[in-house]
Amino acid sequence: MTVFSRTSLNPNSIPRTTVKVLIADTIGGNGVQAIQDLGCEVVYEPELASKDLAKRLAETQAEVLVVRETIVNEAAMEASPKLALVVQAGAGVDEIDLGAASRRGVFVANCPGRNANAVAELAWAHILACDRRLPDQVIEMRAGQWKRKEFLQAAGLHGRTLGVIGLGQVGMEIARRAKAFGMSVVAWSRQLTEEKADAAGVHFCANIVNLAKLADVVSVSLAVHEETDLLIGEKFLNALKPNSIFVNTSSGRVVDEAALAAAVRGRGIRAGLDVFAHEPDKDDAQFDEQRLEDDLPEGESVDLEDSANEVEDTEDGGAIIRMENEEDHAEHLAHFANIVDEVDQGELEDAVTDLLDKIDKDKEAREKRDKQYEEGLRRTGLGDDAPGGAQFTGANKVVHPMLVEACVDFSARFMKEVFPPNGPVR
Repeated sequence: MTVFSRTSLNPNSIPRTTVKVLIADTIGGNGVQAIQDLGCEVVYEPELASKDLAKRLAETQAEVLVVRETIVNEAAMEASPKLALVVQAGAGVDEIDLGAASRRGVFVANCPGRNANAVAELAWAHILACDRRLPDQVIEMRAGQWKRKEFLQAAGLHGRTLGVIGLGQVGMEIARRAKAFGMSVVAWSRQLTEEKADAAGVHFCANIVNLAKLADVVSVSLAVHEETDLLIGEKFLNALKPNSIFVNTSSGRVVDEAALAAAVRGRGIRAGLDVFAHEPDKDDAQFDEQRLEDDLPEGESVDLEDSANEVEDTEDGGAIIRMENEEDHAEHLAHFANIVDEVDQGELEDAVTDLLDKIDKDKEAREKRDKQYEEGLRRTGLGDDAPGGAQFTGANKVVHPMLVEACVDFSARFMKEVFPPNGPVR
């Protein structure tokens, strides 16, 4: 019998078998060197495509496989009988066939939270770019177009509401940054409770449809599995406020891309997407944007430009509204049917002054109504999916009587948006 003393168990004196690691995606920083420092033999092939993975596993007989976006299916696992561990260098494991791994006794690991700051910063880059239309500005500038007046218009973020779907480590980092912009945060997550939301400093939403109704900006950071596949669908997107911002940095699988494309085109939604359902299997490859358009009804397409009509000021102080095309003009003629040819300047100024005065007087009532409206939604989880038929009637006690009197048409459309017939306020 051999007896080992504490000093005889020097790890450096124990013979080790070199582990072969195949890294099939780009790994940032000193990740490759760190694995080599562990004594592993590293085969680093960041350009390896998913379709070639099985062949390279068979050739290398790697025991450990590290991926980020490369698809690991059963055929790939079968190619290397020595394969014992697959590591996804990210929060999810959606690129790995877990069933096949289980059948073959291959361990699967991921790295949740390690890139939370990076993803949160990327999400905010998309949010700011959508609000300020930075991609559109770059496109126009490269085309030699100077449209300063058009791009000066932005809703801004301060005082608005951010909706976070998926309050894991990435979602938490996104929510924390919202406070620096002066935004309030509402959140939904499968395991989120009102107590956890309070502890995180965010408002709790009972379901994602209510979150869509409350938020001016939505950021998705969901883990991918069967329950989240196509979770963001037509019902959710139709509940978003017109011209709101939608950002997805989690996975293309959680979003119905055809419904999103229709919302971009029809409701002015600005989408910032880092992921798509069908991405190229290489980091550097041609990407066909047409795939979004193919899913739309026949004759429709996605317009990535801002959908607002152009307004040109005239020398006499008037304005010319340029409709996008003749069909739009015909479709919207009804909105201009009540405009008369001539208006007395004095009467117009008096009417505008009177309207602004009434709106100003009504400000406190409107703020009270908005607060009641949001608090009622947050507390009771009302909306189309309200549990148990709960009722909330506080908000509709305040209804803009002076504003309605001053501008009937505008108020009617405004109230329809605030209090939809089938919406959260009964």
